[in-house]
Amino acid sequence: PVGIKFCVGSFKEVEELIREMVDQDTLPDYISVDGSEGGTGAAPQAFMDRVGVPLFPALSGVNKILRKVGVRDRLKLMAAGKLINPGRQMLAFALGADAIYTARGFMLSLGCIQALQCGKNTCPIGITTHDPALQRGLDIATKSLRVNNYVHNLEHDLAELLAATGQRCLSELTMRNLFVPEDSTLAPLLDNETRQLSNI
Repeated sequence: PVGIKFCVGSFKEVEELIREMVDQDTLPDYISVDGSEGGTGAAPQAFMDRVGVPLFPALSGVNKILRKVGVRDRLKLMAAGKLINPGRQMLAFALGADAIYTARGFMLSLGCIQALQCGKNTCPIGITTHDPALQRGLDIATKSLRVNNYVHNLEHDLAELLAATGQRCLSELTMRNLFVPEDSTLAPLLDNETRQLSNI
């Protein structure tokens, strides 16, 4: 599969890009939207703090553009950006993601202290380094159990949340499965019909 990943800076530019893809009949297999709250310790601080649209409005916007242009069924939409817990993951699926991916939860369960040295080969915990002296700090036997616990609990809680919505699979989720208060940051993402149904 061939895809593209980006953090949305302008919905107008995203729509222009997608329309050009349609004109050339060269759509990717997937588009991955990363929220501005994502990023690694290798990114410039100014970019981490000030560039891009947060994941949920970005994901909703790209999903709407794909539907507007009429190609939503021709590719998969993926999402990332601090999707560390099942609640945020459910929101991403409800906003149109076909799949989500996350690194942060796994990194934290490995012992990441967010030293922001990922690209410098000086990670003090030994996770993002090739320095043998620093790598000794990563105890695989102990940390693998923590990663396993994180995955097990994440999947368990996600399944319970899904069951609470009455849906059988994540692909059935829509904003109608969520309660979104009028003063919520998610409220502007809803159309009028969905806003009325989600607030019942």
